[in-house]
Amino acid sequence: MRYVTSFGPEGYELYGRDFLRSFVNYMDAEIDVYVEKPCDFKSKKVRLRRLQDVEGYSEFLRLAKFPAMNGFLLDNPYNYKYAVFKFCRKQFAQIGAAKEENKNS
Repeated sequence: MRYVTSFGPEGYELYGRDFLRSFVNYMDAEIDVYVEKPCDFKSKKVRLRRLQDVEGYSEFLRLAKFPAMNGFLLDNPYNYKYAVFKFCRKQFAQIGAAKEENKNS
């Protein structure tokens, strides 16, 4: 089984570091962690990967400047359900891990 996750810089500070500590302490496995910026977590069980190296991610980031990509549709208040940019990291992490798996098969 392969474990994969991702988080942005804010997510790492809010919950990511604690998640990684728990993972390392309670899981007898390795995890691929896709990040935008280097993080200070060090463990042999944690393999840090750059989201920018996943095909299509950098191009997708160009859309982040549009309010609709960040949960603001027309004149409506923020709605997290439409915050595409916030949640896209997980999908790109899965794409990166799948491509790496295929390359190593």
